[in-house]
Amino acid sequence: MPATQSALSYDVFTAPEKPFAGPPPAAGDAPAWDPTTSTLIFGTRDAVLVDPLMTVPEATALAAWVGLHDRQLTTIYITHGHGDHYLGLPVVLDRFPDAHHRDGAADATAGRHRCPG
Repeated sequence: MPATQSALSYDVFTAPEKPFAGPPPAAGDAPAWDPTTSTLIFGTRDAVLVDPLMTVPEATALAAWVGLHDRQLTTIYITHGHGDHYLGLPVVLDRFPDAHHRDGAADATAGRHRCPG
């Protein structure tokens, strides 16, 4: 359900955990990647997506979910360089080819090199 506090709103998409092959643990659950989330921040017309997830099925479902919000996706922001935050980017860009993508980690690094001190 979208949350609204001001002129901007947000909604969160949660992809379920993903099991992976590995040695069985001595105790506890089988090994799995934790659930991951992607956040859509939107106004009345435009939207920004934060982290386009990892797998093709996740990113396909995410892109369909973004489309349900009936906003123009202008930007896809990647918070950092772990695969579960950016590998779904090509799938989302296929659905929203006019969206620009930004890499937050690269932007921060570039900023440190441009700014004195």
